[in-house]
Parts: sequence; C-alpha cells; structure tokens
Amino acid sequence: MPPRPALPLPLSPHLVATSRAPRPRHFPCRGRRYGHVIPESPYLIEPLIDGFADETSQAVRLELLSTAVRLFFRRPAEMQAMLGRLLDAAIADASFTDVHDRAMLYYRLLQTDVNEADRVLSKWATVERLFVEEAPSELQDRIFEEFNTLSVIYGEPSERFVKSQTTLNSAEPVPTGNGESDDVSPMAPLTGDDGEEDEGDDDEEEEEVAAGVQGTGIDLLGLMDELPAASPPAAPATPSLALSPAVVLDAAAFQARWASLAAADTWSWQCAPTLAVDNLAPRLAELYVKCMAFGNVNDLAKFYFFAQDAASGSVMLAEVIVNRTSMTATATIKATLPQPVPQFSQLLREKLATL
Repeated sequence: MPPRPALPLPLSPHLVATSRAPRPRHFPCRGRRYGHVIPESPYLIEPLIDGFADETSQAVRLELLSTAVRLFFRRPAEMQAMLGRLLDAAIADASFTDVHDRAMLYYRLLQTDVNEADRVLSKWATVERLFVEEAPSELQDRIFEEFNTLSVIYGEPSERFVKSQTTLNSAEPVPTGNGESDDVSPMAPLTGDDGEEDEGDDDEEEEEVAAGVQGTGIDLLGLMDELPAASPPAAPATPSLALSPAVVLDAAAFQARWASLAAADTWSWQCAPTLAVDNLAPRLAELYVKCMAFGNVNDLAKFYFFAQDAASGSVMLAEVIVNRTSMTATATIKATLPQPVPQFSQLLREKLATL
C-alpha cells in the first residue's frame, strides 16, 4: 500500500507550542509542583543552581529556592549538596532583598528542625469545594439564573435559604367549638364575657408586689413612686478644725513646750507604698500646719509640726516619724488644751492617706 500523502493542513498553535522544548528557566516552577514524580528532577535543576549568580530574574531565583527545598525533602541524598551551594550563594548575594530573606528563612528553618521545616514548606493546599466545572449542571444553571444575588455566595438557589412572604402569611385559622373559624391574633389581649379587658387580676398582682417590696425599701418594678424614699442614716457630725494662720513659734519655744507638755494622743498609720514623704510638709502648710524642723535618720523621716486652733487658742505640737522601708507612720500629739486634739490627729492621717 502506497503511503498516504500528507494533508496540507496548518498545525494548531497548541501543537506547535507543545512541540517546542521547554526553556530551562521554566523548569523550577514545574519542578516545584511535579519534581517528586520526575526521577531526573535533581539533575535537571543542578545546572540552574550552578548558574544562580548569572540569573537576573528575581522570580526565577525565588522559584529555584522553593523547588530545591521541596526536592530536598523528597530526595535528600541527591539534593543536600546542591541545596547547600544554593543557600550559600543566595545568602551571600544581596542584589535581591526578597531572595536573600527567603534563603535566610529556609536556612534557619532547616537549622532549627528539619521535620518541622518539612511540615511547613511542603504543605500542599487542599480544595474543599468543587470547581465550577465539577458542579452539577442543573444546580449551576439555577445559580446562574440568580446571578448578582446571595445565591452565588451561598452556592445554592434562593429557595433553600429564603422563605417567601406567602409562606409566612399562610397561617391556619383556629377552629372553634361551633365549627367556625376564629381569626384571633396570637398577640390579641384576652377579654372577659363583657368584651372588656380583664385587668382586675393585674391590679391585684401589682398591689401584692408593691406590698411585698414596701417593707424592704427597694423599688424593683417602679411601683413605689408615691412612697417616700428612705433616707440613709445621717453620719455623726464632726466639728471642723479651723487653724490660725498667724501662729508663730521659734525653735526654743517649741522645744520648751514639747518638754513641758504630756502626750495627748499617739497613733500609728500604715501608708501606701507610693507615699511621697517629702510632700507632707508642703501639703500641711496649705492648712496652716507649720513645720518647725524635718530630717532623715537612716530610713526614718522625722517631722515636727505646730498649729493653733482658732476657736480655743490651743497650741498643738506634733512629731511624725515615717519609716521609708515599712511605710509606717507614727505620731505623737501634744497640746495646751485637749479639745482640738482628735480633729488635729484626723487631719494628719487624712494627709498621710492622700499623699
């Protein structure tokens, strides 16, 4: 049989493209995806690794790094030396920052834990849903008819997640005893025999609730508006202490009165850890409590104050010692008259608490 003559038909562009041999720089992208099933993949990528310095494309360098690392986890014996040379060249070359950083990342992952690096770098993405071409044609046609609606987002026709208004309004009438239908709304109020609302029971319940909460003094339901509010017990009034701003006392007179007077009050006070001890004298000076002397002895801060009660004329002297370590203050109060001593002690404690 004579050979059949060749038909003068033009070749398809696709056939022409597939007949050409792929360029070497296109292999990293294919090797990263299919290198584990190509037996010669380590030897195909080796010329690219040796010519890494001559490659001018950043994308190709990144693909080459990714492919070499993934092949290393599948073919460690052949790829160990090649990967070492590639990482060394990529880290030493700083012409592309992304390539340099990617190589450092791979190197540190491999140095820390090879198994963990394999889990992170060899992770393949999984498709959880069907592709559009794989979806049932009937369902896809229904969704396409409802294009630009929520059906595209939910991936199903609207009848599966939207109820029509007719379905919501189709309520069955409630049959009565005489066979007729009674269209009573579910939210309609119940009425008595005379057609008026039965409010008697509600009024009785409100009176019982009001009587129950009246004894406690707590208005839970707003039913005690007409009752007088229970006023809290008044705190016992403490006489205010008015100090004279014109009191003057020198060091000799202070020392003489301190030696001659007995202690009228002594107490201790636990101060806050953040107490500003140095601000005690200025704060008391605002209230006309004047500082005769102060100083530090080891961890102790000593203050000597004096003041005069404007009402009784009593002169009050105070020694306040603050331990900076334990933040404990001790005070000794002396006075010519005992009446204003409690108020003066309370004033000192309040200032110690507010510093």
